[in-house]
Amino acid sequence: MHGAIGVPFFFSLSNRRMSVFIEKVKFFAQNCHKNEVRKSGAPYYSHPLAVYKRVRSLGIGVRAESVALLHDVLENGGANFEEVREQFGKDIANMVLYLSKKSKKSYFQLEHNIEKNIPLKKTSCFNDDPELYAKRTSDYIKRIEKGATRYPEILIIKMCDQLDNLEDCFVFSIKKYTRIIEAMTLLYIPLYQEHQKNIPENLKLPYAKLFNEFKLTLKQVRSEHPRSLRKSVIGKNQFMVST
Repeated sequence: MHGAIGVPFFFSLSNRRMSVFIEKVKFFAQNCHKNEVRKSGAPYYSHPLAVYKRVRSLGIGVRAESVALLHDVLENGGANFEEVREQFGKDIANMVLYLSKKSKKSYFQLEHNIEKNIPLKKTSCFNDDPELYAKRTSDYIKRIEKGATRYPEILIIKMCDQLDNLEDCFVFSIKKYTRIIEAMTLLYIPLYQEHQKNIPENLKLPYAKLFNEFKLTLKQVRSEHPRSLRKSVIGKNQFMVST
């Protein structure tokens, strides 16, 4: 199963081989996240597993299910691109890469410290710097848009990722929680709306169903916590960072 694994490969897999492949992906992802914990206190692997279950329920294929399990292994699971490509093929590795944000540390070093010539701050302070937060978010949106032109499934995987994250967002500070909700409202909903017309026929129905769920869930979360969102700490203009 090594080497490039494209869509034809998955079409040729028997149910048994697909099951074996998914178990291999699960083992890899679980091992990558074995020392990580969610903000809620749950083992980190519970998150990609939940995203995988959402994607699987949509019936859009083993490739998307695999990427759902692996979507955080590059960003914070300690894996590297070459390792993922060798184990699971170039398409899966590319999709995981498109779904991965650049590290916070790289933004401090390249965007903040070098330009402003000040000492390196701890990455935990990242969300206290609106400029860097906005820059990282804006860059990530562009990365997803680029990836979606080749792999439209990543939009579905990202929505499943965000729906699971919404279940844990209340453990964050009001400031961070509000930024997350505002980014989803101001940036991600327009992104999903814009790309809906370009979704292939075989993905249109699950995409539309999931997009409606995403909008309804986000609306519910906002209505349940109106006090924290009454006065947003970040506005749309703060996401529009010049490049």
